[in-house]
Amino acid sequence: MRALVWAKVLETDPSASVRPPAESEAAHTRKAALSAATFKTLLALPQQQHPHDPGLAARDQLLLLLGGQLGLRAAELVGLDVDDLELTLGYLTVRGKGRKVRQVPLTARMVLALKRWLMLRAALNAVSPALLLSLSHGVAGGCGGVNYPVYITYGGLPWPRTRAGAMQPAGLGGHQGACTGSCC
Repeated sequence: MRALVWAKVLETDPSASVRPPAESEAAHTRKAALSAATFKTLLALPQQQHPHDPGLAARDQLLLLLGGQLGLRAAELVGLDVDDLELTLGYLTVRGKGRKVRQVPLTARMVLALKRWLMLRAALNAVSPALLLSLSHGVAGGCGGVNYPVYITYGGLPWPRTRAGAMQPAGLGGHQGACTGSCC
């Protein structure tokens, strides 16, 4: 309407005094958390999806635990490095929005999941410092093997996308292979 007043189509803005209704609750209180049963079902997915690949199952379950139990954002998850772990003292260093760094305490369950993944990860002889790795073994046009960070989409975790809309791991420099999810 202001544009119509500016263009002199209208003399006054008839909607100038109209305000949208205020929400009685803050946005964070309107969002429902996953129920314990739903989270338990979600944690069972990696074993169901990869019954014959304990590496994939362990990595994917760890990803879900890090996001669901510790509340890490997707960008924080994929930005984790092995050096961010302090299992002896029971915390994880997380770099978040605005380059903020925080230390997140680890539960006993999380420490066990991390230790399991680290044992499996060590067997991969991975060069990347990233905690979570793709296990594609160099699928052509895929994520590029065990030296790239992982990007999966269990439970609605978002895939980073290129400007063209193709799914692609972020932060990998010149890596241009589009990942369909089947390679990870």
